[in-house]
Amino acid sequence: MKVPDFCKDMYNPELVWYKYWTKYALNAAEVRDQCALPGVKLIYEPFNIDVAFSVSGTLLSGRHKIVITMEAIDPMYKKAAQSICFEMIGAIFEQS
Repeated sequence: MKVPDFCKDMYNPELVWYKYWTKYALNAAEVRDQCALPGVKLIYEPFNIDVAFSVSGTLLSGRHKIVITMEAIDPMYKKAAQSICFEMIGAIFEQS
């Protein structure tokens, strides 16, 4: 996904990550102007996300962690020095 100004759009309720990510930040008003600068931490209220996807092979049911890293890339495809990282912990189970 390409976003021209992530800092401006990160709290936009019309965009997909707001529904699943920044909507639940308890301290959003305090850090909104700092965007995602190094050291800025978003504090979240607990929330549930239901995600469904297909997996081929053995299903490893139980508790797992997903780590997502987002990196800014300029028009010359050079990565920015800083990135944004967040993790989600949850349970995986088979749905019939």
